[in-house]
Amino acid sequence: RGYDILDVATTCEFEEIAHLLVHGKLPTRAELAAYKHKLRSLRGIPAALKAALEQLPASTHPM
Repeated sequence: RGYDILDVATTCEFEEIAHLLVHGKLPTRAELAAYKHKLRSLRGIPAALKAALEQLPASTHPM
């Protein structure tokens, strides 16, 4: 995409690189803030799933 991988790897945050991969360019400050907000909003899990997981005994095998 025209960026030196060493520069990107040493100077960019995860969200900047994700934006670059999805949108084809590094984000502006405003785009980065909006993208971080969007990613944060997608990190949660549904309440029903959370409740079901909390009901599992701590000794339950992870697989």
